[in-house]
Amino acid sequence: MKKLKKIFIAIAVLLVIGMIGSLFEKDDSSSKTNSNQNTSQESNDNADKKDYDYSTMQPNSEEFLNALKSQFETLEVKYIEDSGYVYIALDGTNALSGKSEAKRVALTGANILKKLSKNNSIKGVSINSRMETIDDKGNKSMDNVIQSSFTKEIIDSIDHDNWRQLLVQKNFYTKYYTTADTFLIYPSLQKEIPEEDLNNIYIK
Repeated sequence: MKKLKKIFIAIAVLLVIGMIGSLFEKDDSSSKTNSNQNTSQESNDNADKKDYDYSTMQPNSEEFLNALKSQFETLEVKYIEDSGYVYIALDGTNALSGKSEAKRVALTGANILKKLSKNNSIKGVSINSRMETIDDKGNKSMDNVIQSSFTKEIIDSIDHDNWRQLLVQKNFYTKYYTTADTFLIYPSLQKEIPEEDLNNIYIK
C-alpha cells in the first residue's frame, strides 16, 4: 500500500513538473512572437519614413511640395518665385502649451532648414505654426501664431548638425529664434513660456 502511495505521489510530481514546463514554453513562445511582431512593426515604421534629397528639386514642383508634406506633415507649402522664399505652415492645433509648441517649431524648423540648405534656388525659408485663434468679437480663424524667417545667408552660416544638437539641450531651443532673421510669437502663447526662456529669446 505504501509502495502504491509512493508511486502515485511520484506520478503527481511528474505531472506538475510537466505542466509547469509547458507553461514556460508557452510564455517563451509568446515572448518570441511579440518580439518578432515588434521587430516587424519597427521595420515597417522605418520603411515608411522616407528621406528626400531636396538639393536638386525645383521649389515650385509638386515633387518638392509633396516631399515636405510627407516628411514633415506640413499643412501648407508655398514657393514665391519673385523672392525665392519658401513658406511652410506646420499644424499647431494639437499643441500642449506655448513652450512645447515653440520648442517643436524650433526642432522641426532646424531639420527643415538643414534639408533645404543645399538647394540654391531657395533664397529664404519661413517656418510657421498655424492654429485656430479667436478675436475680441468671437471670430475664429486659422493664423500663424509662431513665425520664423531665415535668409539664405543665415541658413548658410549655420552648422546644422551642431545647431540641432544645441537646440535639444534644456531651454536652448530659444537659440532658434535668436538666429532667425525675423520671428513672432503670439502674446497668448508667450504667457505659457517661462520668463527665463522669453528673456533668452527677446533679449539677445
